[in-house]
Amino acid sequence: MIVVYRLSPLTARLAKPLVRTKFFSMVNLIAGRAVVPELIQDDFTPQRVAAEAQMLLSTSEESKSRVETMTRGLEEVRRLLGPREPSNGRPMKSPDS
Repeated sequence: MIVVYRLSPLTARLAKPLVRTKFFSMVNLIAGRAVVPELIQDDFTPQRVAAEAQMLLSTSEESKSRVETMTRGLEEVRRLLGPREPSNGRPMKSPDS
């Protein structure tokens, strides 16, 4: 998973003094750390997206380790979100039922 986000330059310039967060993606915000790479504003280039994607799709040991670390982080976020139940406390029905 790679998170990308770009605002118009004017909006980014106006918002920058107001935004006081280290992360932008829900995954990283919930985890409180960088679980997935975020390419924000000027870091969001075709070259950076391609490099990040290649790193995740490569068969090298470094890439495998990075994917395993990301998977563990995503599993941690899933646990932090709690069980898959609606707020009314009743179990969710499967789409087949």
